[in-house]
Amino acid sequence: MTPEMIKRIEVALNIVWDGIGGDVLRVAEEMSGSSEIPRDEVVEVCLDADYAESYGDDTEAIEELRKLSYGDQMKIAQGAFPFEFYGW
Repeated sequence: MTPEMIKRIEVALNIVWDGIGGDVLRVAEEMSGSSEIPRDEVVEVCLDADYAESYGDDTEAIEELRKLSYGDQMKIAQGAFPFEFYGW
């Protein structure tokens, strides 16, 4: 996979987070009292439940992502989210 395609995937995953992150953080706050979640949970939720296909805004990049093993998808997604925690 080219570096350009990896960048497109990372951008698409950030668009996914922009679309669902507020709801995810609200649920986290209701359940745990904290509006902060670790990167691994952000990655997992962005790859889960067809959110990438629904919100990713780059069909070709998401199709390329989905051709990879889940472990390789996780590696690319971790590159898209460099911070240890996400919240507001």
